[in-house]
Amino acid sequence: MKYFLLLICFIFTLQNLSFANNICKERIYLIFTDSCKVSDTIIRLENIATLNGADNVISKIKTTVIGENAPCGYFRYVNSNEVLNFILKQKYPEVCFIYNKEKRIKVFATYKEIIIGNYEEDIKNYIYSNVDWNKENVVISLKNKEEKIKCLDLPFNITISGLKNKYPKGNLNLKLTVSQGGKTFSAPVLCFVSVVAPVVVSSQTIKRGEMLTKENCKLKNIDITNLAYMPITKLEDLENLISTRTILSGIVIHDKNTTKIPDIKKDDMVFLEIKRKNICISLAVRARENGVIGNKIWVENETSKKLLRALIIGKGKVKLLQGDDAI
Repeated sequence: MKYFLLLICFIFTLQNLSFANNICKERIYLIFTDSCKVSDTIIRLENIATLNGADNVISKIKTTVIGENAPCGYFRYVNSNEVLNFILKQKYPEVCFIYNKEKRIKVFATYKEIIIGNYEEDIKNYIYSNVDWNKENVVISLKNKEEKIKCLDLPFNITISGLKNKYPKGNLNLKLTVSQGGKTFSAPVLCFVSVVAPVVVSSQTIKRGEMLTKENCKLKNIDITNLAYMPITKLEDLENLISTRTILSGIVIHDKNTTKIPDIKKDDMVFLEIKRKNICISLAVRARENGVIGNKIWVENETSKKLLRALIIGKGKVKLLQGDDAI
């Protein structure tokens, strides 16, 4: 009886081995490493283990993604037992995986450092090609040349962005971006833009409300880096400008000490255009403030004494903005 039971167990074992061999058509031997370096955003099986077995099976499974890599310059641990049970056996049930022993694998994310100063010429060319200053009037200095960007140890592309003003002066903040496939790394680029350019200055004292002309103004090269306002750079741009304050001789003419000669002056009688469906009528009203074409001003109906908001559309012409029926 004892030998009979042993025979039964032996036959059952042979049947199980035969069944296992039918299920596991291929055997792959894995030798997990203790640590490795990966130059990618993901970790693959071939990064953490050496594979032995049929070449066609190895080529199929060696690129299996194990997980995400750590950020550049850091590391993460990968447990070989978890890789087998929760990834490989689930994804490839027909393969028998045989490995040496369970390991905790340390995976380093390799990286390279990009020094911002190495791209100084690219940064300057980006600025020169996107501003309206003449190149010879601008001096650009890079303030954080030594700053570094960590990225993957792979080929990359560089782009510079962030310029929003066609006339930058003084401190200028840009962004340098390193692109590697779908991954990007970026750092601020700190610049200082010095501008010495020909601008319009007063050649004599100009009283408030006086017209600016080529006779009372001239062009002069001046360092305008720290000028808070936008200077006028051409004598031709003085046409139809008057001063908003007294301007002493030698003062830079800019957008805050000048204004356009108003197309409509306060107390002028103007025609108010009113549209109602297919009907358009004009009504004589009095302007309550100065303005140029495109400005919105208050006008007064002298009969009803009602104030109305209107848009200046031409000399002596305004258009009703608010939808009041009682005019």
